[in-house]
Amino acid sequence: MSTEVAMKTESTDHGQNEPHVEDDAVVAVDLSRLRDGQNEFNSSTGTYRNICKQCDQHGLHMKAAKRALQIVRDGDAESWLVENAAVTKYLRILRHGVTQAQLDLFTVESHLAPIDEVAGLDGLSAGRLGQSETDNPHDLGTAAGQAWLGKFWTGRAERDAVLAMAPVEAKSELIEGESPPADETRFDDD
Repeated sequence: MSTEVAMKTESTDHGQNEPHVEDDAVVAVDLSRLRDGQNEFNSSTGTYRNICKQCDQHGLHMKAAKRALQIVRDGDAESWLVENAAVTKYLRILRHGVTQAQLDLFTVESHLAPIDEVAGLDGLSAGRLGQSETDNPHDLGTAAGQAWLGKFWTGRAERDAVLAMAPVEAKSELIEGESPPADETRFDDD
């Protein structure tokens, strides 16, 4: 008997007193892990969908917001701005309703602005985005550090005010052919 065949026999022949795991048990555990993972995914996907609905109801342009988040994640805002400035310029050349004022939207922020002014804008953004006070990249003993911190707290107060707002009620849609939930069923007295 070859060693390979002997090893196969040993792994499947457990004897009467040896504990062993049935193939069905392995499958059942794997299925339960998949189910739990799927439930977790569906829950987080549902949460994401609810957030998207609320943002849309607040007037956020969702396609643009998702694209902006992708650009930030990719870290390539400069090339996006260059591409879109060119597209907008070409639309203007083609006389497709683009004005010079719209082209001016694509002017890139000057890097020659005073550092405390830039730091303040960065701090405001950090506060609005929910970052931590410890994310201040400037020394607190400098004007830039103080500007960042002051604007950070302004941004944090704005964020807290927005989060405290009552959520906009989502309208439930009834898909044709479905019955309304039991609590929405109405009986008319004729």
